[in-house]
Order: sequence, then structure tokens, then C-alpha cells
Amino acid sequence: MTLGLRIRLSLMMFLEFFVWGAWYPVLSGHVSKTLGFDALQVGHIYGLLALASIFMPLLAGQITDRLVPNQIFLGVVHLLGAAGILFAARQTEFGPLQTGILIWALAYAPTISLTNGLAFSHLKDAERDFGLLRVFGTIGWIVACNGLTLWRKSSFAIGGNDCLYLSGVAGILMGIFCFTLPHTPPARSGVSPWAFLKALSLLKDPRIAVFLLISFVVGTELPFYFNFIDPFLTDLGTASDNVPAMTAIAQWAEIATMLALPWFLKRLGPRKTLFLGVLAWPVRYLIFAVGKPYGLVAASIGLHGVCFVFFFVVAFIYIDSVAPKDIKASAQGLLTLVIYGFGMWLGSYFAGYIQKRFTGEDGTINWTGVFLVPSVLTILCAIVLFLTFPRGSIKEVSAMPEGAAVS
Repeated sequence: MTLGLRIRLSLMMFLEFFVWGAWYPVLSGHVSKTLGFDALQVGHIYGLLALASIFMPLLAGQITDRLVPNQIFLGVVHLLGAAGILFAARQTEFGPLQTGILIWALAYAPTISLTNGLAFSHLKDAERDFGLLRVFGTIGWIVACNGLTLWRKSSFAIGGNDCLYLSGVAGILMGIFCFTLPHTPPARSGVSPWAFLKALSLLKDPRIAVFLLISFVVGTELPFYFNFIDPFLTDLGTASDNVPAMTAIAQWAEIATMLALPWFLKRLGPRKTLFLGVLAWPVRYLIFAVGKPYGLVAASIGLHGVCFVFFFVVAFIYIDSVAPKDIKASAQGLLTLVIYGFGMWLGSYFAGYIQKRFTGEDGTINWTGVFLVPSVLTILCAIVLFLTFPRGSIKEVSAMPEGAAVS
């Protein structure tokens, strides 16, 4: 890979996750405490991206696998998403605000899998190089969170909707930049003209079907972190201005984990790496459930790096390795649908329901009860994954015949 290509792909990842990270960890505090939205309304807003991820990634995968160059599609949808998020920034009522977020969600939902797919298209060794590119996405999230904290502490602070304005401006920059990315034309090869249907055929392999089921359940537990981290830290005594920087601890840890990923994949293989990734979830949630000491809670935020990299990033690498060439974008879209679509959509409502069940009449939230629920579910996921995922390297696992027994 040339230096110029590496820089462009790294900047693509940086802006992709800056756009998301600018508002996602902190908007719940603004809409619940400032605008007065209840737990189910907050869950609905956070569920919009997941709802869009149910169908948009597969649709976009079909378009970019068959009709439109990947980088052109990315540029257009990011500009549309920026318009939606900037509209939402000006709203104070639930209906108009959710409309703006919905526009952004429909546009942004397919871009995670498409940026992954574009990067994979230009990498000779994804297992070695992808983590080194994806780490710039984490850096983008960190810069967005810490930049937001600095903005809120400055004389130019404008209020809780600042996160939406920051995301919108970044979305405009990302949309323009996408048109300069390496040309990634549609594959237009293979026997099936319907790439997304062929991607669904991957489910015929029991190993992949079970893995996607585990991915779905883990995806349902993501909202317990993203939807609650702002009010949870605030209830523990964290100043609201410091919450964005506090949440960035997760991304600092993610950088270290991403850089270490090639070593772990080589030494442990995908099975043990994925297992460690899932196991980090209940450890973090159990610490949240205890809620003290404060230093341990703050440190446990860093486990999000292990949760995300060792499970989700490795999952995308694994699915790319088992998908036929002409449906790789659609296969990435299928995994995105399972995790960020059905998983986070249902998980957002589930998390909102659990929070409501553990909220007293005076509005006090029993965070111990809230976080014990995802702890139990992710422990079960870790056990099932360890028992069902085959041993071997990424290449060895992907080369196994369909339905091969787990050894």
C-alpha cells in the first residue's frame, strides 16, 4: 500500500467515526435533562440508527456491488446525513428532532460497512493492515469527544445541541472528501444479480448462522452503554462538561487494542480473540453495577476498546474472509444489519424498558439492576461462542467447508 493511499483511507476512517462520535455518547444527557424526554423517547431516538441499519446496509451493498462506485455513494449519503443532523440541532420538540436524526440515520447507516468494504478492496492483507487503518476511526471519535469538552468549557459554548452541530459540519467535510477516495467500482461479477440474497445464503452454514446470532445478542447490549453512559456518569457526580472526555477513555483503550489486534489474531486466532472480546462486556457492566470506587468505574470504560475491537472488528474481518468476492459489500451489510440494525434497534427499546423498570417514582435510577441484565446475557454469549466457533487462523477457518464440525 502506498503512503498516499494509506493517508486517504486513514482520513476516511477518522471522519467516518468523528461524525458519529460527536453526538452519540452525549445526546442522551441533553434530550433527557434539558429537553425533558423520557427513557422510552431517548431509546426511540437512539434506536433510529439501528432501525435504518436493518435495511439500508443491504440496499446500499446491492447498489455498490452492482451499480454505483462505492466512493460516490459515500459522498452523497454523507452530505444528506449532514443536512439531517443540522436540522435536528435546531429542534427542541421530540417529533422534529427525531425526524432530523432519522434523516441522518438513513444516510449514515450503510456507511460503516461501505467504508470497511472500500478499505478491504484496496488491502492485500486485511488481517495485517485493517486494524492499523481502523484505529484512525477511533482517533476521530476521541478528537470529537475531547473537542466537544473543550468547546463546552470555552466562552463559545452554546448548549447541549452543540454535539449535533459538530457532527453536521464534520458530515459536510466527510461528504466532500469521499469524492476524492480511491475509485472502487461495482464488482458486477458472480452468478447472482441480487447480491443481498446471496449474502443471506451465508446463513446456510450453521457456524456462520450461530455466529450471527451471537453478534445479534451482543448488539442488543450496546445501548446499555451508549444510551446510559452520560446520565450514569452524571449520577455518579461527573460534571456534564467532562462527560465527553470521560467517554473518550473507551476510545483511547480502543487504539491500544486495535494496534495489538494483529498480534492477538496471530497468537490466539479468531476464536479466543472473539471470546475475550465478548467476555469484556460483562466485566465492564458488573463494575458499572457496583458503581464504585469511582476510579475503577472510570477505568472500566476502557474495556469498551476490548469489547469493540476484539469482537466487532474481528467479526467484520471474519465475514469478509468467508464471503464470495462479488458480495463482500453485501456480506458486510448483513453483519451491520444484525449488529447495528436488529441488535441495536431492539436493544434500544429493551434498554429503555429495563431502565424504566428500575426507575423509582422520584426519578432515581437503580443502576445496579440496570447493568446486571446485560452482564448475564453477555456471559451466556461468551460461553456459546467459545463452544461453537472453530479453531484456527482466519484463513484456516474461512477455508473450512460448509457445516464442518467444530474441533
